[in-house]
Amino acid sequence: ESDFSSSANANVKYEKSWEACKKTCSTEDWAAKCSSTTCGGSLHWKQCFNVSHTVQRPYYVTYGEAGKEAWKSGEACRPNAEILSNSDVLAHAGNLGIVAIACASVGQLLLLGYVFMNGKRDMKPFLLGSLGAFMCCWIFLLASWWVFADALEQTTQMLVMHDSNTGAVWAHGKFKDIVENTGSFSFGFAIGAWLCVTATIAIIAQHLSASGKDGSVFPLRDPDHAILVP
Repeated sequence: ESDFSSSANANVKYEKSWEACKKTCSTEDWAAKCSSTTCGGSLHWKQCFNVSHTVQRPYYVTYGEAGKEAWKSGEACRPNAEILSNSDVLAHAGNLGIVAIACASVGQLLLLGYVFMNGKRDMKPFLLGSLGAFMCCWIFLLASWWVFADALEQTTQMLVMHDSNTGAVWAHGKFKDIVENTGSFSFGFAIGAWLCVTATIAIIAQHLSASGKDGSVFPLRDPDHAILVP
């Protein structure tokens, strides 16, 4: 057809051509063959480029020994060390996050103790302890965030499924390019938690600045002093 590449839904036919080819050739090979052919219409080269650019990954791959088992069957969840060369860095980020959770738990318990016992005794040390624990949580969350963000920029190799879905290959490049610059939803949770802890610290600090010597906005109740009803 004289206007094949520029006709409606022509891109679907180009995509099906890549689908049919990907099990026997690489995306680069398909793009080279597509560009070298002559098809009607003014958008042939653009159609070839659009398909190859969309499906091509921003990293290069290497193959293992032919016929050798690349991935053993078994559990779906595996240690990162089995598939990732910079797994140690991710472990550090995770450990920092665990310490942050422990600090937040201590801060929350101290804060609850302050809320329930406030006005009955001097609970200012509990409030100060809660503030300190949340500040430690803030620091460790920030460190975990920074370590993972730095890991995204590191060059690594990772075992991934090939575009053809017929086997595993080693992907080489920046970690963010291999995981599509996201990592996982836990990265977003860490950022959100850090922002929430920042607000918590600000509220506790404001409460301390407005409270009395005992850490309470209201004076202590004297159990031995009778309150008269007017």
